[in-house]
Amino acid sequence: MYNMPEFSKDLCAALVSCGSGAVRVVDAARRLSGERYFVLAIKPLDGIEKRLVPAYMGAAIRHKEGTMRSNSLAMETLLFVSGTMNIGNAIEHTAADGPEFILFSNKTRLVNQLVSKFALKVIKRYDLGLDFKASGGVAIASIKDDK
Repeated sequence: MYNMPEFSKDLCAALVSCGSGAVRVVDAARRLSGERYFVLAIKPLDGIEKRLVPAYMGAAIRHKEGTMRSNSLAMETLLFVSGTMNIGNAIEHTAADGPEFILFSNKTRLVNQLVSKFALKVIKRYDLGLDFKASGGVAIASIKDDK
């Protein structure tokens, strides 16, 4: 039987606004990201919130299997979110570059730190969850839209 990787049950995403743009926030997000926990700043593309959980799960599976195309869970997640396996294209098409962007993390505390540190205005918060049912370890993703 296949052993599923350990997924974080603390997924968090928030659509935020920053008057000074995303560059400083993106740099801080990069510094907060480690091997196990990460935070990404992503363009607010249509339907992006529906891709975050599957992208994270795909990246975590590749991480566990040792088949990642990149050297970090954060970058691998960005690859899945963008729908490309080319790192340059993924960054160009999905990395935040405007005043509004989505912060996505597998640790809610990291998103909260960035919101506080840069006085970001939270426009919409998405509480993303992974629930594991007892039957075979099947993962069920849920998206709660907190307005």
